[in-house]
Amino acid sequence: MNTPVLTPRAAREQSTFRLLLDALARPGTLHAVAPHDQGGPFAAAVTILEALLDHEVSFATSPAAADLEETLLRLTGSRVAALGEADYVLAWGTGVATAIESATIGVPEYPDRGATVIAVVESVSGPAGPGEHLTLRGPGIQGSATIAVRGFGPELVQAFARRNAMLPCGLDLVLVTPGGVTAGIGRYTRITEGS
Repeated sequence: MNTPVLTPRAAREQSTFRLLLDALARPGTLHAVAPHDQGGPFAAAVTILEALLDHEVSFATSPAAADLEETLLRLTGSRVAALGEADYVLAWGTGVATAIESATIGVPEYPDRGATVIAVVESVSGPAGPGEHLTLRGPGIQGSATIAVRGFGPELVQAFARRNAMLPCGLDLVLVTPGGVTAGIGRYTRITEGS
């Protein structure tokens, strides 16, 4: 009897998906995603989206990026949707604010339809690192957890809080650096600035 063996791609997708589940279940913990061999500066985000996307869900990029969308379509068989309708949104730079403000948060009957925003930021590190210090509280966190993020300033913290003010509706956030350092912040997580 032969034991089934995962292909390298399937193993990568499975490993990444488990990592994302853990990151969102324990906000503020840091994880490492191996950058994909495609996607250029967004290669780590491509690894994440490869694990999340399939023909049943949709995605958007913010700002719109035809080449990157084509790569994700080819890798996943997913489909591109309008920013306010997509299940997953890949965002960077000024597009992160647009994504948080425009992504769907679901409706009371179907809060699970809220989007997940994958935000590419300059850096994510522990509390001693450089950048904006964000203190996280909520489910999956014992007391509080602090991370330092470059590329997720006070205006984005406020926008995230506004969009998640009507729980269970809201959106989830995955921060990822070009090198693959990743942290999840679920919709039930409350963020305050400073440690």
